[in-house]
Amino acid sequence: MASLPPPNIPDSSRTREHLVELDGIRGIAILMVLWNHAGWDPIPTLRTQLSALGVDLFFFLSGFLITRIRLFEQSQQISLNEFWIRRAARIFPAAYLCLLGTWTVFGSSGELICSCFYVTNLYELFFTQQSLSSVSQFWSLCCEEQFYLFWPFLLLAAGRFVTRTTFILMTLFMLCALILPVLAELAGFEKAFCDILLRRQVFTRGWPLIAGSALAVIEPYIRRSLRRECLLLGGILIFALLMMVIKYAIDGYCSLHQLTNPFGIFSKQCLMGAVLLSGIIFHDANIWSPFKLALFCWIGSISYGLYLYQWPIFHYLGHDHQTLMLSLAGIGLTFAIAIASYYLFERPIIQWSRRYTKAKRKPI
Repeated sequence: MASLPPPNIPDSSRTREHLVELDGIRGIAILMVLWNHAGWDPIPTLRTQLSALGVDLFFFLSGFLITRIRLFEQSQQISLNEFWIRRAARIFPAAYLCLLGTWTVFGSSGELICSCFYVTNLYELFFTQQSLSSVSQFWSLCCEEQFYLFWPFLLLAAGRFVTRTTFILMTLFMLCALILPVLAELAGFEKAFCDILLRRQVFTRGWPLIAGSALAVIEPYIRRSLRRECLLLGGILIFALLMMVIKYAIDGYCSLHQLTNPFGIFSKQCLMGAVLLSGIIFHDANIWSPFKLALFCWIGSISYGLYLYQWPIFHYLGHDHQTLMLSLAGIGLTFAIAIASYYLFERPIIQWSRRYTKAKRKPI
């Protein structure tokens, strides 16, 4: 039987090896979001699940990749300032370009102003209790940026206790998702408040971010053998099944709506974590997978722009009341804007940030 990961994994085992399968997984994730938001409904039950699953898959990828990069950079004594400069260059220009376009078309709003400061999810929770606006896609970006406000510093402070620290934090996030919405419901808050508390806040819905980070922390250990990777994959799938069994076991006996919801969400999130780990296993086993298809990988490279621009476009077109042709037109327009944004605006800034940080690089 495989032993548990050691509490201190040597820094020398860290790597920034490019895993092409993860590009393909990112492409599949954005296609899942697009299918839901496009509004055409050939399979209603499946469509309503796709967007949430796609976002959870993005969260797993983000947590894994960002933590992997930071752990490698820490092992190379690369300053945290370099991380912040590169991340700002990747995230903010396209985001504010999208917000500028949204303001031009829809005008100003509380949600749009809060999106500029990455607190839209908090505004929705405490002021509107509504999840649909012209900048509704920013809730997930807010969760990510709020997470990365403290996570890189915690990684640096944890030092050789990073494994233990990560798994403690992962447990705390899970407890928040299980307890806080229930307490809110018991306190008499409206269902809309409880739902946004569970589904759009970093300390509840952001569990895949820390779970993906945990996978990055133990990556050098589990990737020493395919057996360890497959055992972890089996454990994740068993945990997903357990969460679903618990949900249905208590569903008929409990009147608290918010007590059963987290278990179903955890189950689906674990399945997305299994998809991420599967991509790593396919890479290490040198087995071909759909994740390596050039089309998916290319879509993955422009997925950030696709995610930003798709919602204002579909919101303008009517979202849930669209024909097939209108949905296809919205998807086509989204791709056109995202492609132009990436190649003409985002990529030059990314390349500049890499040159700048490399030229200014100083040790920690």
